[in-house]
Amino acid sequence: MKYEAHTIFVSQHGQELHPESGCGVASLLMLLKYINYKPLPSWKLLCNELRLDVSPLDKGYSKHDPEVGLYPEDIFRYVVKENLLFRMHFFDNEWQESLMKAPIMVLLHGVLNEFPDESHWVVLTSYDGKIFSYLDPWSKVGEEIIKNISFAEFKKYYTGVACQLLMKQEIDFQLVDEKE
Repeated sequence: MKYEAHTIFVSQHGQELHPESGCGVASLLMLLKYINYKPLPSWKLLCNELRLDVSPLDKGYSKHDPEVGLYPEDIFRYVVKENLLFRMHFFDNEWQESLMKAPIMVLLHGVLNEFPDESHWVVLTSYDGKIFSYLDPWSKVGEEIIKNISFAEFKKYYTGVACQLLMKQEIDFQLVDEKE
């Protein structure tokens, strides 16, 4: 499905809850917009659903982890609860083909100059075999929202955590093709 990046972009800035640590919420909202999920949850509702106010200790993490932020388990819990089709793991040779189907949110560590010791969610939109393009929720509306990163740089920052939401008709079509 072809789309314009600005039609799915969500900035974490200016949000009523957790604008400083809402990159994961913004990224998941972009994926939900892409698959045309209805009803699209509000920022506040999604923050609550994703349990952003629950401490890392209560989520099974160390007390040294960030107090607020989206953890991978929060995404898994949400997509399963909402009965969404998703994929969480990608081999190096699968990025390009996978991104032709749908954007992928990934967790990068140290990619933000402002916070070099913290992780940050972004949404990959394309890959040409050398360069990834991505939407950065740290960007403000009106700024350049599409950024690029080389595969080598991506591998340096990539934590191994990713999520791609898939549209049901795409999966049904693949299953029909496999049966033929």
